[in-house]
Amino acid sequence: MRSVMTAKQAAAEYFNGAISYWKLLELAKTGQIPHVKVGYRVIFRREALDAWMKAQEQSPPANKNEDTVNQLSICN
Repeated sequence: MRSVMTAKQAAAEYFNGAISYWKLLELAKTGQIPHVKVGYRVIFRREALDAWMKAQEQSPPANKNEDTVNQLSICN
C-alpha cells in the first residue's frame, strides 16, 4: 500500500475509480482536497486523504435541493 500517490494512482487505487483522474485534479486545483504540488505533478498522501474522507463523511450535506426549489418559485 502506497503512502504517496500521483493523481492517476490516487484515482485508481484510493478512490477505486469512483472519481476520475480529471475530477481529482479539479478538486486539487480548487483546494477542495489535500495535495502537494511538486513541479507539475500533484501528489496525494494516503493519511491526508483518509482524514479528508473522514471529514467529508462527518460534515452535513449541502442542501442544494432547497436552493433549486427557491429559484423555481421565484420564476413562477
